[in-house]
Amino acid sequence: MNAHSAPASDSVPDSASAPDSASDAGEPSAQRMKATVAALAARELAGRRVATPGGLAARAIVTAALTELDTVSETDPFKTPAGEAANVYAAIADATPGGRQIWLTAHYDGVGDRDAVHRPGASDNASGVAVVLEAARLLKHRLPGDVGLSVALLDAEEIGALGSAHHAARLAAEGRTPLIINVDGAGELNEAVSVEAGGDAMPILAALDSAGKTVGVPLRAGQIASDNRQYVAAGLAAVGVGAGMPGYHTEGDTAERVRPDTLTAMASLVVATVEHLATQHTNSSTQTFGAGTMSEPLNELPVMVIGAGPVGLAAAAHLAARNVDFLVLESGDAVGAAIRQWGHVRLFSPWRYNIDSAARALLEQSGWSAPDADVNPTGAELVERYLAPLAATEQIRARIRLGHKVTAISRVGVDRVRSRSREFAPFLIRVEVDGQLTDLHARAVIDATGTWNTPNVLGASGLPAYGEAEATAFIDHALPDVLGAARATYAGKHTLVVGAGYSAVNTMLSLAELAEQEPDTRVTWAIRTGSAARSYGGGDADALPARGALGTRLKDLVAAGRIELVNQFSTRQIRTLSDGTVEVESVDARDVKKIVTADRIVAATGFRPDHSIASELRLDLDPVLGATRELAPLIDPNEHSCGTVPPHGVDQLSHPEPGYFAIGAKSYGRAPTFLMATGYEQARSVVAALAGDWEAARAVQLDLPETGVCSTSLPGEEADSGGCGSSCGSAEPEAVAVTAEQDSGCCGTPVAEPVPVKVGLATGLSGGLLSEPLAIVSADGGSGCCG
Repeated sequence: MNAHSAPASDSVPDSASAPDSASDAGEPSAQRMKATVAALAARELAGRRVATPGGLAARAIVTAALTELDTVSETDPFKTPAGEAANVYAAIADATPGGRQIWLTAHYDGVGDRDAVHRPGASDNASGVAVVLEAARLLKHRLPGDVGLSVALLDAEEIGALGSAHHAARLAAEGRTPLIINVDGAGELNEAVSVEAGGDAMPILAALDSAGKTVGVPLRAGQIASDNRQYVAAGLAAVGVGAGMPGYHTEGDTAERVRPDTLTAMASLVVATVEHLATQHTNSSTQTFGAGTMSEPLNELPVMVIGAGPVGLAAAAHLAARNVDFLVLESGDAVGAAIRQWGHVRLFSPWRYNIDSAARALLEQSGWSAPDADVNPTGAELVERYLAPLAATEQIRARIRLGHKVTAISRVGVDRVRSRSREFAPFLIRVEVDGQLTDLHARAVIDATGTWNTPNVLGASGLPAYGEAEATAFIDHALPDVLGAARATYAGKHTLVVGAGYSAVNTMLSLAELAEQEPDTRVTWAIRTGSAARSYGGGDADALPARGALGTRLKDLVAAGRIELVNQFSTRQIRTLSDGTVEVESVDARDVKKIVTADRIVAATGFRPDHSIASELRLDLDPVLGATRELAPLIDPNEHSCGTVPPHGVDQLSHPEPGYFAIGAKSYGRAPTFLMATGYEQARSVVAALAGDWEAARAVQLDLPETGVCSTSLPGEEADSGGCGSSCGSAEPEAVAVTAEQDSGCCGTPVAEPVPVKVGLATGLSGGLLSEPLAIVSADGGSGCCG
């Protein structure tokens, strides 16, 4: 650049350069900064207006201060309507070729004395200049060799930010793209430092946010209408920070009012921000990641896993196996908190389907003994024999944070609307701990929170039934411990169970057993469809025998009259009666009204995902299921059972928000076709992608038992229960294609085209649950359809 030397000034007070104990310790010197403010706000400088003697004197002061830093200061003159102005530049630390360049900027001019009123300009912006000079002093010998630091003290800000516009144009013309931090006011810290960002400023924002936490200076979004905007307008990355003092541009903007603690806080913040920027990798190598890219600095942050259930801990195990840093956030006070709520229930899938491969490897290293692969565990056994030991392994235990409830997920400094460079911004995870909110940062987020805490409503249209909220005291959701802790609630009572999936079946089987012990116990089962065939499932054709036996036993109980079945029941209204019972009214599509009066209601109506914590992220959700748009057709319960869900992984789980994945039951949205084994493969694929192993990430495969969960349109579903649709099947664990001649079909029903029969019992929980072991009757293999 064409530089002109600036004259030395005799007006710099000795105290401006006098060291004190703080600076000797490498900390900001309030004494030195106060002296700089006093010199620039002195009466004889008359407010430092551009192209005035006071403005020239201010330029001499800042040039002398930069000279004392053993830097070569340069002035860069330019014309303004008020006369000639000049910026002052200095290279504090040189960068190696290709290294990161950072500029600290502040304007040294003021509005000037006007109307016979002295306007000192101490806070605006002598304090900003003082902070930049002090930060430069502290950073001079503290930066790595590949990071450069320069200072620009700007003129003519008060007449249209002309100095910064001149400097920005020069940088752009020279093809330079530094990161710019502009300090506009450090007079009084009013609760928080205001921050305004523009351009590709995500690295600065991330460093600033980290610095604020490091030095204990709170930040808030606010308007900084200063030089930073001119850099942004030129296409440069710039952040403005300010802690202005009331009364700026007036006679009240005096040096005495500038607070020393604000000066030191702001200087500490700027120093820490530059140091955080310096520790980031200057070569921004990137990896392809879904719809966007992830910058190398983000890779220094951990992957955040939300939820310490089976799928969340499986993700943790895969991350540990690949040496990827991570944290697991669990809202409960123990791992497997949701499963513990149904610990009394037995899974219908045996251990072989319930243990993740990476988790098994970690456990075996710790001397763990695997359970019998063919035994069906209870929920409590799943926690005690698998999840708790896994969480206690050396690779995972120090990375679990219990009692951490995630309330929101966003990106640092970026809301859902902003597009530019959002993929370079760290994720911001807002967490509630002991009633206090705090923010954590992550390179990626794996949301394995499941759906247990968001059950569906009783109302048949997806909306709460009239009176449902008022009847809450009478309603329990899926899987109450009927034979244990909740026995007194149900014994001798009439219970209405609403739902056709596994949770409903399990509850009714338990209630039927309770009725054997407590004769006054009654069970009514209400379903929306005209047939229970879907709930009766595949029987002997099910590859998981325990699961098939459930439907068989339920069918027998209904046939024996021990469970009263009410079909085509669409809950419309619930009324609390004066005798302590509730009346549940159904009105179906034909306007047929049915009423059931009961003591208790079990709403086994399934679950739905809660995406509210990710409302500031860009999600691409299927409008029907609430799963990702790519995954939805693969898991649609109208087309698939558990066992026919095709393999899927990171590609089907990706959103337009790169780095965010919902896995496990939450990924399936409202589809009840989820198995734990499916979630484990999701975790493996997503973690492989996060580790950059895309070949492994896309080599997805699933080994699932067939006939698991059910189509919503089984053949015979519109007929009476026990018809063709409930019994057609093969002894082999495969879906059956039923064909027919022109004039006959299964049970005499003509079928025009081959129809795949998906048999089994609906489930949305952990691969299937069973209240107690059941005796299994082996199929003879010779029976045919309806035979």
